[in-house]
Amino acid sequence: MLRVPSSVWLLTLSVASTGAACSSAQRAARSPGPAEPTFTVVTYNVNYGLEGDPEVVEVIRRADADVVVLQETNVGWEAALSAGLADAYPHRYFHHAGAAGGSAILSRFPIDDIQRGLPEFDDHQCRYIEAVVALEGLTLPHPGLPLRPLVLVPLADIAPRWVHPETGRDVLAMRAAVSSEGIRRWPVPLFWGRRTEVMGILNVTPDSFSGDGVLVGDGAAVVAAAVAQAEAFVAAGADVIDIGGESTRPGSVPVSAEAEMARVLPVIRAVRQAVNVPISVDTYRAEVAEAALEAGAAWVNDVWGLRMDPRLAGVVAAAGCPVVVMHNRSQPKDVAQEQRLGGRYVGIHYEDLIGDIRRELQASIDLGLAQGIRPGQIIIDPGLGFGKTVAQNVQLLRDLNQLKSMGFPILIGPSRKSFIGYTLNLPPEDRLEGTAAAVAIGIDRGADIVRVHDVAAMVRVARMTDRIVR
Repeated sequence: MLRVPSSVWLLTLSVASTGAACSSAQRAARSPGPAEPTFTVVTYNVNYGLEGDPEVVEVIRRADADVVVLQETNVGWEAALSAGLADAYPHRYFHHAGAAGGSAILSRFPIDDIQRGLPEFDDHQCRYIEAVVALEGLTLPHPGLPLRPLVLVPLADIAPRWVHPETGRDVLAMRAAVSSEGIRRWPVPLFWGRRTEVMGILNVTPDSFSGDGVLVGDGAAVVAAAVAQAEAFVAAGADVIDIGGESTRPGSVPVSAEAEMARVLPVIRAVRQAVNVPISVDTYRAEVAEAALEAGAAWVNDVWGLRMDPRLAGVVAAAGCPVVVMHNRSQPKDVAQEQRLGGRYVGIHYEDLIGDIRRELQASIDLGLAQGIRPGQIIIDPGLGFGKTVAQNVQLLRDLNQLKSMGFPILIGPSRKSFIGYTLNLPPEDRLEGTAAAVAIGIDRGADIVRVHDVAAMVRVARMTDRIVR
């Protein structure tokens, strides 16, 4: 009989048959005879020594796992994968849940290959978690599960609403109740659309339209203020921190690449050490993006949709990182300024607003694909507030669902934007309720990520909206 090391947890999620895309061969191998398909999760503490442990490798092979979670990994984790698991599961999701390293795994297992190799299911249909291997003296689900963030963090991406049969709490509630300090999330959700991701805006600028820039005082003060803001965002529930060093408000003046890097790189390094969520760098310049990724950023957020700097797509392709590709028709000549309400775009003409945005986003996507960016890296942003009038922004938000058929996750950034201000006749600091309405409608219309200034309030809006519409 095969010995099962106590450091291996084998779990299966039983799911409704209509939600699975796994092969019939996989189903037959896991469950002889008629049965619901299963989604198998294996967690393993690599510090116990996966390298040179053929029994552990054999256990994981026999489980035919869809997800392998490597916990508390040490410096040998990549070598551990090469001990037999990588070849056995070329299209499986390997989640690095340790405090060190981990970014290389994104390029090693590209996310679109991973998604193609996984069954798709709705976690509302999960019936229970059961043991697939009985371990002597061990009850599964493990009674210690509610106290184990190394399991709860990746499990929250897999089945966030699964309810523990003993505690009666779901995975998100259990995760929220324990510290996840030092545990890195996968840079993007395993499955989009189950839960709205909240991106917190961290402007390292003196001239943000919303007045929230942290570029005040000397370098040390700026970094300290940025870290404090990032920590507050994460404590409030942010999933991603977006760090930018150049204002993109209507009528803003560009800064040099050198000035932009001087602003963002020290902040990215410090925030990377302080928080355990992915960092996005808000830039359209290849050299800034490359330096930011080296400093610890995990995403690139390009407001010009890969069109401003022809080298940026190559940087993103080489890094294998997520990239936000935004629609943008901004031109300084189309900006009208009002002292109290700020800048807005006027006189912008579209033949067909949604159709034109789709075509121009697709052109950016095609540009990226031609330079080696993989489809699974791409997130689209229709560009609320960028080269659109107040009325066009409202229409875009109302008709956002028409972009879902493009097949990419959607990010929206309505936060404190001028279309809210001009609709309500309110300055940026008084646009919280208008932002909340835009966020809720955006989620209902298909947004997967919301980029916001007021993280605590918008996390609550997102969670409530998710409960109603997802």
